[in-house]
Amino acid sequence: MSLTIIKLKAQVKIACVMFFLFIMNTLNAQVGLGTTTPNAALDVVAGANNYGLLMPRVVLTATNVAAPVKNPATGAFLTNTVAEIGTMVFNTNTTAGTYGVIPGIYFWDGVNWVSQVHRYFDAKFSQNSDLAIATSASTYTNIPNLNAKSFVAPYTGKYSIIFTGYLGAGTVDINSAKVGFVEGNFKLTVNGTDYKKYNHSTSFYNSDTMVDYLELFNETNINTTISLTAGQTCNLNASYWGIADDNITEANSHVIGKSTALGNFCEINVTYIGR
Repeated sequence: MSLTIIKLKAQVKIACVMFFLFIMNTLNAQVGLGTTTPNAALDVVAGANNYGLLMPRVVLTATNVAAPVKNPATGAFLTNTVAEIGTMVFNTNTTAGTYGVIPGIYFWDGVNWVSQVHRYFDAKFSQNSDLAIATSASTYTNIPNLNAKSFVAPYTGKYSIIFTGYLGAGTVDINSAKVGFVEGNFKLTVNGTDYKKYNHSTSFYNSDTMVDYLELFNETNINTTISLTAGQTCNLNASYWGIADDNITEANSHVIGKSTALGNFCEINVTYIGR
């Protein structure tokens, strides 16, 4: 074998090794588009023309339906077992219902498409009639139109639920300048869990000005946050219990909300605050 052939074979081997090392280095290196010095696994620079990144555009039908997106490794529709969590697409479709979609960016969390567009939902339930409870009441009394209420969660995530209650003391005897005092607990029940808050109120008669100051309503708020899944029903109930009959000079009724005087009707407000 000539020396020239031996040298040629050696050069081919060296070239192959260098090519292999180059490929291995490229596979493990960062990738830059528009830059030769990427600062991440994939670094896309807009450049002088300020071009953007165009994501895959698909037509989703529901947040709980993976199709038509496929896993390129298997060709199968994304499911709980083969889904690549973190897959991102831009949905161009709009559908209604609990699992409805709107145009925007979504990512697959393994079970549902999660919208990156802010979703909004609120619901309000209000007391619809006056309520006066005797001090002798020995249990919780439901507040009119705030008992057995419910809503269906349109999105998966956290919901803020705020109850606002108003407590006032009933009328006192205007002929003897008496003072009234009431106290008790408001209770908000969310899906079987109770949240309680204490409140009190006074009423009195000013014999100098001959003015009866009654139902000086005090406001109480019960705030809680609950996690719900899209389509899940949330049950709500608001009630009140006068826990003590310790009026200073006479037994007054506990007034729960009122459409006139200085009071307001009690209410429950629900707001979707996101995932």
